[in-house]
Amino acid sequence: MYTLNMTFKVEHDIYPEWKKWMDAEFIPAFLSLEDIAHTQLHQLMGHDDEQGTTMVLQVGFRTEGELRRYLDNFQSEFHRKVSDLWGEKAVFFQTVMKQI
Repeated sequence: MYTLNMTFKVEHDIYPEWKKWMDAEFIPAFLSLEDIAHTQLHQLMGHDDEQGTTMVLQVGFRTEGELRRYLDNFQSEFHRKVSDLWGEKAVFFQTVMKQI
Protein backbone atom coordinates (compact mmCIF):
# COMPACT_ATOMS: atom_id res chain seq x y z
CA MET A 1 0.00 0.00 0.00
CA TYR A 2 1.20 3.51 -0.89
CA THR A 3 -0.17 6.75 0.51
CA LEU A 4 -0.05 10.13 -1.17
CA ASN A 5 -0.06 12.73 1.61
CA MET A 6 -1.14 16.26 0.66
CA THR A 7 -0.66 18.74 3.51
CA PHE A 8 -2.52 22.05 3.26
CA LYS A 9 -2.31 25.27 5.27
CA VAL A 10 -5.70 26.90 4.70
CA GLU A 11 -6.30 30.48 5.78
CA HIS A 12 -9.18 30.78 8.25
CA ASP A 13 -11.25 33.15 6.11
CA ILE A 14 -11.57 30.63 3.26
CA TYR A 15 -11.62 27.41 5.30
CA PRO A 16 -15.42 26.81 5.21
CA GLU A 17 -15.54 27.29 1.42
CA TRP A 18 -12.33 25.25 0.91
CA LYS A 19 -13.74 22.36 3.00
CA LYS A 20 -16.97 22.31 0.99
CA TRP A 21 -14.93 22.26 -2.23
CA MET A 22 -12.76 19.40 -0.94
CA ASP A 23 -15.83 17.33 -0.06
CA ALA A 24 -17.85 18.16 -3.18
CA GLU A 25 -15.19 18.35 -5.92
CA PHE A 26 -11.56 17.59 -5.07
CA ILE A 27 -11.96 14.32 -3.16
CA PRO A 28 -14.60 12.98 -5.59
CA ALA A 29 -12.19 13.75 -8.45
CA PHE A 30 -9.61 11.48 -6.79
CA LEU A 31 -12.22 8.78 -6.20
CA SER A 32 -13.20 8.87 -9.88
CA LEU A 33 -9.74 7.54 -10.79
CA GLU A 34 -9.60 3.74 -11.11
CA ASP A 35 -6.48 3.26 -9.00
CA ILE A 36 -7.60 4.92 -5.76
CA ALA A 37 -8.07 2.55 -2.82
CA HIS A 38 -9.34 5.20 -0.37
CA THR A 39 -9.15 8.84 0.69
CA GLN A 40 -9.12 10.34 4.16
CA LEU A 41 -9.14 14.00 5.18
CA HIS A 42 -7.64 14.91 8.56
CA GLN A 43 -7.04 18.05 10.57
CA LEU A 44 -3.48 18.11 11.88
CA MET A 45 -3.44 18.60 15.64
CA GLY A 46 -0.78 20.13 17.87
CA HIS A 47 0.50 22.68 15.36
CA ASP A 48 0.23 26.45 15.33
CA ASP A 49 -3.03 27.37 13.60
CA GLU A 50 -2.60 31.14 13.89
CA GLN A 51 -2.03 31.54 10.12
CA GLY A 52 -4.58 28.91 9.14
CA THR A 53 -5.84 25.38 9.66
CA THR A 54 -3.50 22.54 8.71
CA MET A 55 -5.28 19.74 6.86
CA VAL A 56 -3.96 16.48 5.40
CA LEU A 57 -5.57 14.58 2.55
CA GLN A 58 -4.36 10.99 2.33
CA VAL A 59 -4.97 9.06 -0.88
CA GLY A 60 -4.30 5.32 -0.88
CA PHE A 61 -2.93 3.27 -3.77
CA ARG A 62 -2.66 -0.54 -3.67
CA THR A 63 0.46 -0.81 -5.85
CA GLU A 64 3.46 1.27 -6.86
CA GLY A 65 2.25 1.06 -10.47
CA GLU A 66 -1.08 2.64 -9.54
CA LEU A 67 0.73 5.41 -7.67
CA ARG A 68 3.08 5.94 -10.61
CA ARG A 69 0.11 6.28 -13.03
CA TYR A 70 -1.33 9.03 -10.83
CA LEU A 71 2.01 10.82 -10.53
CA ASP A 72 2.71 10.62 -14.27
CA ASN A 73 -0.78 11.35 -15.58
CA PHE A 74 -2.82 13.34 -13.03
CA GLN A 75 -0.62 14.96 -10.39
CA SER A 76 -0.07 18.21 -12.33
CA GLU A 77 -3.79 18.59 -13.01
CA PHE A 78 -4.72 18.10 -9.34
CA HIS A 79 -2.05 20.55 -8.16
CA ARG A 80 -3.19 23.12 -10.73
CA LYS A 81 -6.80 22.85 -9.50
CA VAL A 82 -5.74 23.82 -5.99
CA SER A 83 -3.41 26.62 -7.07
CA ASP A 84 -5.79 28.12 -9.62
CA LEU A 85 -8.73 28.22 -7.23
CA TRP A 86 -7.08 29.11 -3.91
CA GLY A 87 -3.70 30.66 -4.76
CA GLU A 88 -1.66 31.51 -1.68
CA LYS A 89 -4.66 31.16 0.65
CA ALA A 90 -4.33 27.36 0.62
CA VAL A 91 -0.69 26.42 0.21
CA PHE A 92 0.26 22.76 0.10
CA PHE A 93 3.00 20.22 -0.36
CA GLN A 94 2.96 16.52 -1.12
CA THR A 95 4.81 13.48 0.19
CA VAL A 96 4.50 9.79 -0.66
CA MET A 97 4.70 6.97 1.88
CA LYS A 98 5.10 3.21 1.49
CA GLN A 99 3.52 0.88 4.03
CA ILE A 100 6.07 -1.56 5.45
